[in-house]
Amino acid sequence: MRPRGGHAPCGLPQSLSLPQIRRAYKTLRTKAHPDKGGDAALFTAITRAHDVLSDPDKVRACARALACVVRAMLACVGYLV
Repeated sequence: MRPRGGHAPCGLPQSLSLPQIRRAYKTLRTKAHPDKGGDAALFTAITRAHDVLSDPDKVRACARALACVVRAMLACVGYLV
């Protein structure tokens, strides 16, 4: 699972390559565009997700942040000591 702004809002699998992400973004962007009858909030979420997913440094930063959150959650419920 990725943090909000990653693959999840777009409904994309995490194994996509950059060209596949770009192609999916263009399709989703067109469907969600407010001028074409789409939802403005969804369009914004898709745009933000693309900004993160198209930059490998941002993807790594999100993965590190998520790993820290998961470790903290596991520690809270007693799975990590």
